[in-house]
Amino acid sequence: MDRPPGDHGHHGADVVDALAERLMAGAAVEAAVSSVAGPRRRAAVLTALSARYLLAPGVVTASVVGGGWAVRAQLDAVARHVPGTSHVAVRVLDGEPLDPDLVDRLRSTGIGLSVAATAGEAVFGANLVVVTDVADPDTWPVRLPGGAVLVNATGGDLPPAVTRAVDLVFVDDLDLLRRAPRRDRPVEADLRQVVTGECAGRTSADHVLLVELLTEGRQPGPPLEDLACRSRTRSSGSS
Repeated sequence: MDRPPGDHGHHGADVVDALAERLMAGAAVEAAVSSVAGPRRRAAVLTALSARYLLAPGVVTASVVGGGWAVRAQLDAVARHVPGTSHVAVRVLDGEPLDPDLVDRLRSTGIGLSVAATAGEAVFGANLVVVTDVADPDTWPVRLPGGAVLVNATGGDLPPAVTRAVDLVFVDDLDLLRRAPRRDRPVEADLRQVVTGECAGRTSADHVLLVELLTEGRQPGPPLEDLACRSRTRSSGSS
């Protein structure tokens, strides 16, 4: 896939490893991801980081719902940076065919690809679900598989029909939480805290985890008090 305009990255290097190294060295998430990926690729790199650190162990079946360059960047990141991916189902909202070189890359790495007619069809059975644009919320399954990770890369809130089965919520960067709309559900930790081990990530193999990518430019909301790491009080083992 051609690199989106305005993008940059670490040629020949794993950008997800590079991002994790910067977080381990003490960099803030927003600054760290900006140093390894251009604006159009940051959300996809954060998705791959979330998958590596929060998915339950096992084979990855992914789903991407959205359109335009965002869904294509996410597909590329899954193909390159999410080990163990066996299949990707995609709901493409803009109706444009996927780039042939992206399709070839998926196939060359042994990843199956299917194009779904609805978001519900794309999401069914997936344990890594990425949403760049909300579509067909009435078709979503009642529950995602145990151990799944749902990544919200829309820049806004997902409808209740999509998040009703979520057990725990994470964000990419707690420093950005003050700019996000007030939410009813508590946030466990951000990705830096998970990567560094400051906070537990997944504490149960059966939990469905939601990762909110605040770097996707949410509208300013009312101030929120700084959140302590909720995961400190949780067991770090998986059940």
